[in-house]
Amino acid sequence: NVPAAVQKAAKTEAKGGKIVRWEKEGNNYEAVIEKNGKDWGVVFDADGKMKSKHNESSEKSEKEEKH
Repeated sequence: NVPAAVQKAAKTEAKGGKIVRWEKEGNNYEAVIEKNGKDWGVVFDADGKMKSKHNESSEKSEKEEKH
């Protein structure tokens, strides 16, 4: 149930890559985009405005190291 504006913004951001999954974070939506061999987490608000972008691969390894 991702708003159309968010899907459109994510597709634009994913050019040359693909959206592998969506995650809901409070009132925001995170698209995980596979591009250039890396997974990027891109967070959008409900209007499709990008809030942040991070390397999802490095985030995973940081979480694993903490546990």
